[in-house]
Amino acid sequence: MKLARLLLALGLILVPAALRAEPYLLNPQDQLTLRAIFWKADEGLYLAWDGINGDYRISPEGNLHLPLIGRVPAAKRSLAELTEEITLQLQQRIGSPERPEVSLEVSAYAPIYILGAVTAPGAYPYRPGMTVQQAVAVAGGVLRPAAGAAAGAPDRAASYGGEVKLASDALAQLRQTKAWLEAELAQLSPAPANARPPARDPQLGPVDAAMFAANRSARGAETESLGELRAVLTEQIQRFEQQIELRDSQIAQISADLGGMEQLRDQGLAANARVTALSTQLSDLESKRLDLENARLLAEQQLNQATRDELGVTEKARTDFLSQLRQVNADISANEIKLSTATALYSSAIAAGAMPVPGITPLEPEYVVTPATPGQPQAVFEATEPLPPGSTLEVVMKVDETASIAAAGGN
Repeated sequence: MKLARLLLALGLILVPAALRAEPYLLNPQDQLTLRAIFWKADEGLYLAWDGINGDYRISPEGNLHLPLIGRVPAAKRSLAELTEEITLQLQQRIGSPERPEVSLEVSAYAPIYILGAVTAPGAYPYRPGMTVQQAVAVAGGVLRPAAGAAAGAPDRAASYGGEVKLASDALAQLRQTKAWLEAELAQLSPAPANARPPARDPQLGPVDAAMFAANRSARGAETESLGELRAVLTEQIQRFEQQIELRDSQIAQISADLGGMEQLRDQGLAANARVTALSTQLSDLESKRLDLENARLLAEQQLNQATRDELGVTEKARTDFLSQLRQVNADISANEIKLSTATALYSSAIAAGAMPVPGITPLEPEYVVTPATPGQPQAVFEATEPLPPGSTLEVVMKVDETASIAAAGGN
């Protein structure tokens, strides 16, 4: 074990990359202490370079301004990289064959700024690897309501808490209604061959459940009635076609008999009265066939209308449900805005010292971090995430809207 530690200290044992700490990258507002010494050959000793030794702060633009050298980019660079560049530039400026000995260390990191719902907001020293949770602890922890509430805060909390509950209840009901409407629309749409079996209907209140059940029942009864009418009309058309086929056979037979009788009459072998009787019988059959044809056409028209009506029941229901769904979506958006506004106002009242309203999910801190680098957006951090140096941490107390809706009976 001692040998392994010695080899590790001498760098003879390779440490896996995953176990090696990443070098700290410098940031604007970091303060560096620079120490430089140079070899004076004529005296045979090293001398401190007093003209350049001292403390320097990285500018907001990320540069280090040093005597003799001037501007040196420093932000987002490691100490080793920056030390190497300063050493080379000093050597070039004095034209010495010997490299000066330069050391750099961070004497003060860019501070972090903590504000919002903390006990002691302000600027605090930063150390590499500091997490959000540790920073909040440095600022005295998350602010809790004091025993003596600020003037008017309890009344405001009660009022806004009521609005949170109302908006949560409304959202829960609207989302249940939306789920039902989507389930109804799914039933009215033709299912693909590989579609999954429909999930069970979502839960609704008794009034809405009764309304949807009544709509389904009425739509089913109307569809069933039209289906029965179509079946009757289809059977009638089949009977008409059979009777027309029979009349066609009879007409063909009488026509043949009439033709033969007319030939016999012309030869004086048949009486004219027989020809007249066959002609009358043929005319009667053709008239009856025409009536059957008209009856079949009428039945076909009625069948087509019943088919259109049956399809119309589904299309009308789909149109109604789409219209209702559009309105429900608009109502959900409006209530989400109401809930968000009420939640923000309620959170402010609690932060001012009011006690939480029973039945509403307790406030939870949200950590909003604004990086020091211009142009980078704000982000919500977890408590265990490390803070960037120089960043601003705002602790915001918020109501968990999802949990509030769930507590109100929503999905």
